Amino acid sequence: MGRKKLFGNELRERYENELAEANEGLPEPYYFSSAELAALDLIQKHGNTMTRLEAAIAAHGYATVSDSGRVTINPAVSELRLTAGALAPLLSRVDPDAEDEPDDTPGSRSAAARTIARARWDSGSKPRR
Repeated sequence: MGRKKLFGNELRERYENELAEANEGLPEPYYFSSAELAALDLIQKHGNTMTRLEAAIAAHGYATVSDSGRVTINPAVSELRLTAGALAPLLSRVDPDAEDEPDDTPGSRSAAARTIARARWDSGSKPRR
């Protein structure tokens, strides 16, 4: 039959469970940045929308035929495609791997970048082109 598709609340719950398992043994606490938390919230909302759209397609069909014989595609089909397309960039914004962070504090990457830029500015060196 295949794997069950997970959307919305189920997807978020599964992701959080897998994240908790992956974080076992890592130093506490692990933080999501505010951007990652916002992305997780949008992922959940998009998943819930996709579930409703799939239900609408199942209930009303992929296409309808009018009395004049004109075939019209269910608008939910296009919305589902657009919503699924918007989900991929959101998923790429959430990175549970903290190895790329200099430390475990939120925003540390931008703070490190500011420190480097300030040192370069103070030393009078110009950026390479």
